[in-house]
Amino acid sequence: CDRKFDLFNFIAILAVFKFSPKNSRVFLHKTSCTKYRTLQPGETNWLEKLLTVVPEDRFILVKLTGNVENELAKIYHARIHKIEHQTDLYRLIVLYLMGGTYLDLDSWLISPIDEILMGEENSSSSNKKPTLGHYSACSVSNAFISSPKKAEFIGRWISQFKHYNQSHYDFQWAHRDKHRVHVEYWSKFSVNMAYNLWQAYPNLVNIVERTIMRPSKMAMKYLRYGFFDWRKSKAVHVSSKHFHAGYKFQDTATIEIKGVDTFNCIESSLAELARLILFGNFKSCNMRNLEARLGGQSQFS
Repeated sequence: CDRKFDLFNFIAILAVFKFSPKNSRVFLHKTSCTKYRTLQPGETNWLEKLLTVVPEDRFILVKLTGNVENELAKIYHARIHKIEHQTDLYRLIVLYLMGGTYLDLDSWLISPIDEILMGEENSSSSNKKPTLGHYSACSVSNAFISSPKKAEFIGRWISQFKHYNQSHYDFQWAHRDKHRVHVEYWSKFSVNMAYNLWQAYPNLVNIVERTIMRPSKMAMKYLRYGFFDWRKSKAVHVSSKHFHAGYKFQDTATIEIKGVDTFNCIESSLAELARLILFGNFKSCNMRNLEARLGGQSQFS
């Protein structure tokens, strides 16, 4: 993996501390994806910076030990080579055994999730339901999964991985377009399976409409370059990998994202949410200046 822990990931962890219960602990799975490529002159080490601003006793870096591929092979009698695929399965195993909330590193909480967690705590032992977001008409997002331990839905999801065939995957990878193979084969287990299980067992899971992981990938432009009403939302998937070359704004100019102040004057929902998490105020510099000229009479509260 050649990705690095960037500003968007930094904001994601800050948001977890801002909007999750005060007694919760945050675990960051440390892989090659959370390490750094060689830093360029003047480039910020966002992981080191994060460690200086979050509670030390609540933020825990963890790393899987041993040979993950061999351990999974013992359980599923199949080789799962790609680390992204291994962690897709491991996160479900951890949720099943321990319970908790999983969030992709480029997903941002934008409001408290206490009511989701309280609903899980108050569920009876015979009715333990995880919570996921309805991502589109035919998919459920796996970027946010909140679940009590030993949830039957998660257990059924894990059990489907026994049908995964790495040899089949490798053959298609060698003979077809690699991106299509990834989407069509691995996603059957990691993404599509959640939707299929929801259709088969609707009473085993809470699927939240519109407020978790929306807008979907197809409507992502409204998050990045335009506006959508996020006031009732719980979390959004920002897909930060699309911003490594800079923030292309309204198809006119590319703004290089170097630090938190970059978001001050950008007019978009993504920038509003960044400001909300970083500064506690979603308003842009233009909006704040207008309010000042109007004598503090806000029209945007």
